[in-house]
Amino acid sequence: MFKFKNLPTVNSVATVTVHPSNSKLRPRDVNINRQKLGEKEEEEILRLFAIADRYAFDSIRKHLVAIIDVNEVDFDPIQKLLIGSEHDDLRHWVIPAFQEIVKRSKGLTVDEMSKLGYERLAVIFTARERFLKEPHFEPSNEILSTAFYHA
Repeated sequence: MFKFKNLPTVNSVATVTVHPSNSKLRPRDVNINRQKLGEKEEEEILRLFAIADRYAFDSIRKHLVAIIDVNEVDFDPIQKLLIGSEHDDLRHWVIPAFQEIVKRSKGLTVDEMSKLGYERLAVIFTARERFLKEPHFEPSNEILSTAFYHA
């Protein structure tokens, strides 16, 4: 069992109190102040999230997810799509990010296309063509499953 009590604020990331009674981190176990995070803090959270994910630090990853969900984190839709498709804890980001990319007026940049890769681009372009023909088109999990969800 672990306890974090009254940790000091690191940059603008809020003080946290965690008292899990078992291995699952529940919302009531975390006290996080809602605030607007700056670009630097968002980058730090992403780096910490990658480290926690790589080394299977589940409790830290879940805590970072709580910070991301509670605070006004302003990741662009490409980042949300990529992060959400790789991490079960953030899978709820995939469909809204996908819809935002498909429905936006500007096309994808070369940098965004290189981040997404061919398989994901094919799904996005197919959905975009369908959206242009049928403005009420909403993607389903079946459409997204092969390219965006990696279990």
